[in-house]
Order: sequence, then structure tokens, then C-alpha cells
Amino acid sequence: MTASTRSVGPLPTGGNRIQHVSAVIPVKGFGAESAIALRKLHDVWTKLSATVSAHVQLSAKRIRITFSGVDVAAFVRIGAAQLPGNWIKLFVPTAAGGSVGRAYTLRALDLEAGTFDVDFVIHNTGAVSLWAQAAQVGDAVTFAGPRDGGFSLPSHTQRLLLIGDATSLSAIQAILTHVSSDLPVDVVIAVEHPGDREALVAGPQVHMNWVCSPDEASGESDELQSILNSLPISLGPCQVWMAGESRTVVAARKLLSERWPMEEARIHSKIYWKRGTAHFRT
Repeated sequence: MTASTRSVGPLPTGGNRIQHVSAVIPVKGFGAESAIALRKLHDVWTKLSATVSAHVQLSAKRIRITFSGVDVAAFVRIGAAQLPGNWIKLFVPTAAGGSVGRAYTLRALDLEAGTFDVDFVIHNTGAVSLWAQAAQVGDAVTFAGPRDGGFSLPSHTQRLLLIGDATSLSAIQAILTHVSSDLPVDVVIAVEHPGDREALVAGPQVHMNWVCSPDEASGESDELQSILNSLPISLGPCQVWMAGESRTVVAARKLLSERWPMEEARIHSKIYWKRGTAHFRT
């Protein structure tokens, strides 16, 4: 089954280089229950309900699940949910009868359908990975959020650099959807399998660089370092956003700080996971 998914954006350009989103989009046609959902959303850690409405195998290690429901229909109309890179805490049931929660970036929102998509990178031993592989339409979960994904773009930014891996594809796509089409963007993504490459929706000034390696987490590969070394970051004020596996993020940040000294405020880095470490928390 496939879902009809429409990302929010691009929207009219604001005073900075990111497309502007409204604080709240009014909810229409969802009845009194949606007003209750909106009141609950004043607390970002209030658990909201969602139901699986579509399950798509994107590649050997990636699954996209679409969630819907009254709470979801209200949630996608909150301005903070529409900001690129923002994330939710998703709670799924376990075999023992409890639940386990993990953080996931919102891949796409569909305002008309009242749904959102989440992409899962499958790690065979993870509780949420096991749930995602077995999930069926109609399965119920809860979620909380949204929370800030750390992306910002000052108005004087002349170039944007995005670095990530399969786990940060959702955030990178959301960022590409919202930035102005005339902003030069360099994207470097490390993946384990060629099938994990994705035709991201991007503007004419976006330059994609894929690093494919069975050990994409190393971050110290010659190819990755070569690509970073070749980037024309010195052409002007550059903003950097990176997220993914621990060694990739640490190595990339070290290289950038050594080769192109820039203000710390211009670099946002987030470790999503650490190879060999279950239930990793930053």
C-alpha cells in the first residue's frame, strides 16, 4: 500500500533564508475532538494517539510508515510540527505488554489527509525496528512532541552544508524542502547499501554527494573526507547541520573545525546513534 504524502512547503520566503511557516493553521472539518487534541498539544510531552495507515518497504533497511487519527490531524497543523528537522517521541507496544519510546524525525506532513510519515532505519535487534517490520495498518501507537531539530538559517547565510547518513535522510529532505531555491546547498550522505540512496526533492542549487560503504558509520573513510575537503565552504558565510552515527558526526565536525574555522554557532551537530550501542541516548 502506498500513501499520498504531501510535504509542507515550499511556502513564501520570510526575512531569512528558510521558508516561513505559520504558528498555527486552523483546524477545520475535524469536529470537537480535534479541539481537545489541540489543547493537549500545549504540552509537548502529552502523549497523543495515532494509527498506522500505510506501511511501505523503501529498501532492505528502510521502512516508511504513515500515521493518522484525530490527534494526528490536529498535530500536523501546529506550526512547530512543520519546521524542518523537528522530531517526535514515538511509543510502540512491546511483547511484554509495555511500551518503548524512541525519537524520530518527521519525514513529511499531509495537511489535507491529516497524516504524517516517519522513516525507520532497521536495526534487527532494536525493539522499535522489530515493531516497524511487523506493523500493520490499524496498529495503534502513541507519540509526543514536536521538539526542536536544531536547524536554523541566519539571513546572511551564503551557503548551507548538510551531512548525514540513512538515519538523517528525513531531516535533510525536510530542510531541502524549506530553504530558498537560490541558496547553494552541499549535501553529503553516507549509506551502507546503494539501494539506500534516495532521489531527494531538491532545488537547482543543491549538490548531492553520496558515500556508499558497508561501514558507513566510520566517518573516517577516504571518500567522505575527500568530498568534505573539496567543498567550497570558503566562498562565504556557511551554515552547517549534521546528524547521524557518532563517528561520522565527530569526524566530520573535527575536519570542518580544522580546515574551515568558523563560529561554533554556525555548526549544529547531533548524534542520532552509535554503532554497537543499543538504546543509545545523547
